[in-house]
Amino acid sequence: MTSLQWIDAQLPGRPALGIDEISDLIGLVYDGPLLDIPWQSLLDALRHLLAANYVTLVLRPPSNTSPGLMITSSAVDTTVGTGAYAQHFYAIDPFVNLPNAQVLTVHELIGEARWLESEIYRFFNKPYDVLEIMGVDIRAEHGVECRLRICRPHGSDRFSEADKALCRRIVPHLERAVRIHANLNTTESERRFYAGTVDRLLIGSVILDDTGQVLTTNGMADALLAEKDGLVVCNGQLMADSAQENRKLQALVRQAIALRDSEQPGIPLGLSVPRKGDRARLGLLVRSIASQKWSERPRQPAVAVFIRDPDQKALGSAELLRNMFDFTRTEASLVLLLTQGRSLDEAAQELDIRRNTARAHLRAVFSKTGVTRQAALVQTVLHSIIPLD
Repeated sequence: MTSLQWIDAQLPGRPALGIDEISDLIGLVYDGPLLDIPWQSLLDALRHLLAANYVTLVLRPPSNTSPGLMITSSAVDTTVGTGAYAQHFYAIDPFVNLPNAQVLTVHELIGEARWLESEIYRFFNKPYDVLEIMGVDIRAEHGVECRLRICRPHGSDRFSEADKALCRRIVPHLERAVRIHANLNTTESERRFYAGTVDRLLIGSVILDDTGQVLTTNGMADALLAEKDGLVVCNGQLMADSAQENRKLQALVRQAIALRDSEQPGIPLGLSVPRKGDRARLGLLVRSIASQKWSERPRQPAVAVFIRDPDQKALGSAELLRNMFDFTRTEASLVLLLTQGRSLDEAAQELDIRRNTARAHLRAVFSKTGVTRQAALVQTVLHSIIPLD
């Protein structure tokens, strides 16, 4: 059998697929990782091509600790059925753990009699009008796994060799696309984690492209830029209010862009920007982002500008302080106020305790943290993981 003979196989009641149709189908496989609901278009196409009533892609199998992640194409709402399978029926499903990348039908795997007598068929599949099932399990590198299940109703034709050949054709492409999806998910999870960390530290971040135009900003930067006090975005460019400071800022950005292809990235470039009235100056750190050799994006991230507002205090969690240092509730509250710049008298007043009581709590805190001075205490707390809470 030649590599293209499968194209001539007839699907039930349908003409053979042409090269363009096959190309479109494989295209849907690789579009899958980019969709809001991954591979939904592919599942819809397979449902129509294979005269199925349900097509499901299991990206994370259910377990006793997780409902898993399943995407289904159907003409009806599958919320209840998916929930029932994830809660109970997955544990008694005999059509799982198939040989890797082999397309099989449920009749081939366990036999028709056993299938019709099975609990999952009688109490789950039959009520949802599912008799025929064709599937394939794909196990990729690093524990990545997915399962494709294609179902037909009672009274329909059994899956043919042509149907199986169609599925076999897309299996290697689906395996690659699932690996791409897993890598994208890992990268996105890491990005969100580090972005969240920067937000919790109350640091604004502005990413510029290689022309100095703003690409992205985080929430803290958005808040600072919305004030239009010290820094603004004008015509897509990050600018300082002061003409003198703006010249310095643009020079630092140009310098950072020039350094991005250097084998030894330059040290971060710093600048402080004045604001109106008696507000503290904004601190800026300008840093190069190494260019991506194989990136096809016309606008690549080139420079990161980090913004710190000294008036913003990173607030820690009293509960985390208690867990880390075995503080009492009052001790933790006192320490948090001291890290926010309060004096001991001001902290005592806010906590509605006497100064001598506050001093007694402070001595206990010193004993638990191993420091003897208030400044050292504040430094110990601020340099711990407390601001990341």
